[in-house]
Amino acid sequence: MKLVEREPDYDVIDCVQRTPEWFAARAGRVTSSRVKLLFTEGRKKDEESKQKRDLRVQLAAETLTGQSFDDPDEWKGKWAERGKVLEPEARAMYEARFGVLVQQVGFLSHTTLPLGSSLDGFVTAIEDTVTEFKVPKPATHWRYIQEDRIPPEYEHQVIHHLTLTGARRLHFVSYCPAMPPALRLWVKETRLPEGETMAWWRGVVEVFLRELELEKLRMQQKAEEMDAQSRRAAVY
Repeated sequence: MKLVEREPDYDVIDCVQRTPEWFAARAGRVTSSRVKLLFTEGRKKDEESKQKRDLRVQLAAETLTGQSFDDPDEWKGKWAERGKVLEPEARAMYEARFGVLVQQVGFLSHTTLPLGSSLDGFVTAIEDTVTEFKVPKPATHWRYIQEDRIPPEYEHQVIHHLTLTGARRLHFVSYCPAMPPALRLWVKETRLPEGETMAWWRGVVEVFLRELELEKLRMQQKAEEMDAQSRRAAVY
């Protein structure tokens, strides 16, 4: 499976995050919040991490059953609720500052690969630009401002958004109303990395997608084998 550089190839699923429809849309797909697990490492050299292995098995099972095994309770809590409440404020302030509108979308589902993304929006007045909004606590927001770069913990998510959509740039937006007015909104523009870095990133994802296909095949074959055994046992 190749992540080729071409026009974006995805369907937009109209759904609200953390609803049953949203969980169903994510089932079996490497999403922007999951993609970082592909880059985790095991405890020993060249050992696969448990997080990566568990994700591959979960996605294979979700594909074969058509059901999501995400736990909705893991998406709850005060920080999730904070994002739900404050993101509209962040979006409004961003739109006012740049004189643009953000077109919200539900879930982007790649039409040929098991990839997906819960993109925060497309910027209508700036060509080929997408957004990612965060509403962190003051200490985290201040760190973003001081470091003045895409936070390392979100680098893979950002690359995934850009790769899936085919957008040229992404505006990473951090909003914290607890900060002084001039510091409440921080925006950092970024693009896809070039050269070896992007080749490495694509390579890791492509290898995982091939491994995922093999996992699904093994799981399907074992299911058919055990089903056949059960049928023979029932006869006797």
